Amino acid sequence: MIQFLYLKFLFFLTPIFLVIIAILFLKFFKQKKFSYKLTFSNTQKSLLKNFSLPIKFLKTILLMLSILFLMVAIIRPKWGLKESNVQQMGRDIIFGLDISRSMLVQDVNPNRLELAKKKIKDLINSLPTDRVALMLFSQQAVVSCPLTNDFILFEKFLDKLDSGILSSGSTDISNAISKAIDIFANNKQKKNKIFIMFTDGEDFSRNLSDVKKRASEENIKIITVGVGTPEGGPIPILDQTGKQISHQRNEKGGIVISQLNEIVLNSIAKETGSIYLRATKDDSDIQKVYSFIEKFEKEKFEDKQFSLLEERYYYFALLSLILLLVEWII
Repeated sequence: MIQFLYLKFLFFLTPIFLVIIAILFLKFFKQKKFSYKLTFSNTQKSLLKNFSLPIKFLKTILLMLSILFLMVAIIRPKWGLKESNVQQMGRDIIFGLDISRSMLVQDVNPNRLELAKKKIKDLINSLPTDRVALMLFSQQAVVSCPLTNDFILFEKFLDKLDSGILSSGSTDISNAISKAIDIFANNKQKKNKIFIMFTDGEDFSRNLSDVKKRASEENIKIITVGVGTPEGGPIPILDQTGKQISHQRNEKGGIVISQLNEIVLNSIAKETGSIYLRATKDDSDIQKVYSFIEKFEKEKFEDKQFSLLEERYYYFALLSLILLLVEWII
């Protein structure tokens, strides 16, 4: 099986190659026509004793093939499997995503849940060498995707999240932090422990202070990303098809307004020596999170063996050079 690393370059190289070939043949036919004009007398024939049309044709073909092989070398052909061990370096990062009903509030576009999912995708694309895990939490916390460096798999888990899986109960942030502590406790050798929470900050936990203290003692950095606005918005109630049918109401019949609780999120970040920021429309929030994570040293993961196609472009580059030298000699 042959693959080409830069096959897209053919779009630009093919017209250039055809133009060069056309110029070479045009030059040859002009020389041929000119040589016929100079063969009418013996005196003129003597001027062409070192001129040979077959040699000129051969030189044209050699030059054309040299350019062709050079073009093949440029698009980098690969074939033949080669085993390679790669030492992986990175950090372990757990992404916590709030899946309570309040994440459907549309005070951000299109709603809190979809914005959080987009931000997570943008962030993992900035961290290509790290391992990531996905935790979902509301009243309870569950690991949806364990630590992996397969970002395609991670995004598949993320894409499955929609309004149908959201919890109707209240949010217990302390359970999410406790779950993260347990995950990192399984690998005590890790120097850097990073937990990134995407939530609107509404919290009904009773022991958050104790859990924050425990996370700090375990040296877990909890980056909190607030999704929503302080003004908030009503919590929509959806039917089975995802269509809004009403709004959540309290015991008195009033519409419940869910607001971003930045005080709670700030306190979590501050106590664990981390940062809090509010999710924004642009990428400024992601860049701040990325800059903070980059301060932490990458650690060695297990070596991974890959079967890769070996590049063979140098064969064609060598052939191109040889043909060019032959053309010059003759």
